[in-house]
Amino acid sequence: SIQVTSDFTPWELFYALMGYGRDFSIVRGRADMSCQQWLLESASWRPLYRGSPLVTVLHGEPTFLGDLGIGPKSGFEGHFCQWLFILSLFNTKPENVVISLPPDGAPSSALVLVHSAQRLCNDVSDLSWALPVFAKWGERSWTNRFGEKYDLDSLADAHLRHESTSTVCFGTHWRMCIARCIADSANRFSEQTRRRLNDSLDRIVREAQTLCNPDGRFRLEPSPPGGVPLEAAVSFQAHTLEWLLVALPADAIRSEVWINLAVARLLSDLESPNDFTFGTRCHAATALRSYLAKTDGSR
Repeated sequence: SIQVTSDFTPWELFYALMGYGRDFSIVRGRADMSCQQWLLESASWRPLYRGSPLVTVLHGEPTFLGDLGIGPKSGFEGHFCQWLFILSLFNTKPENVVISLPPDGAPSSALVLVHSAQRLCNDVSDLSWALPVFAKWGERSWTNRFGEKYDLDSLADAHLRHESTSTVCFGTHWRMCIARCIADSANRFSEQTRRRLNDSLDRIVREAQTLCNPDGRFRLEPSPPGGVPLEAAVSFQAHTLEWLLVALPADAIRSEVWINLAVARLLSDLESPNDFTFGTRCHAATALRSYLAKTDGSR
């Protein structure tokens, strides 16, 4: 098993789950235990991390506690529904994912938090992590806490309209949302919405290919004065490959020269002596796992 200590922040542990693509052991004292179990059943409701549990009750709905405001991040969820998204990558049944709720550790499930997130959301929210979760695990239609009626098609429409404002992590979250919705849950959308999502996906894949330099590096445009810092360049490389390797079929990944150059570029960066941030390395690991899965580890 992979063993780390629980001294990592919850954000780091969730990102490690994403990077490994599965649960793993953490060490607490002398005992080994499941990372997912510790996060969701122990740390979720007790004030273990900076005096707060990981789950809070917002407007009567249980939800993961998010980082608020500007400045140094506290180690909680950074984006709406991101932790549910990570859990959805390697758990198949949300009703079986136990999450303990404050104040007394009452057992609940990831499915309850998904339905709560649907009631908390609206169409002006950043839906990049929420929409794939709702499409995979949520209700097809629902009413939020303001009495507004939504369904998966209307949220997909809102997401597509927000491209120019969804700029977090170089706009790659917006792209990952589309790739995941098509890859995991296309049949939950109407034929018209599927067509729009597929058209958008085809366009952004073509755009990514035009941004791939002959050495495999994706250009970050517009480039800041003085050029792109290496950390930002590698983070963009990892984030971009992460959604592309979900979007592209296996035969394209095996045969297209540009995508293989981009993967080789990322590997070269990771093998350099530079010390990249935890988040960059976890996104890179996720991309490389997807590459190996679609090429049978043969390249």
